[in-house]
Amino acid sequence: MSDEEVCSAAFMDRVLEALRRTDALVSYLCEVLKLPTGAEPVKG
Repeated sequence: MSDEEVCSAAFMDRVLEALRRTDALVSYLCEVLKLPTGAEPVKG
């Protein structure tokens, strides 16, 4: 692999890791604040 490919792969890993963390954080906040997430129907 060239340096560019290695750099790109490492960048994508970091992006995916950040997305996982963000997703976990959002899920956590929704739990704590009892916010409706996209998966759950809103109870009216």
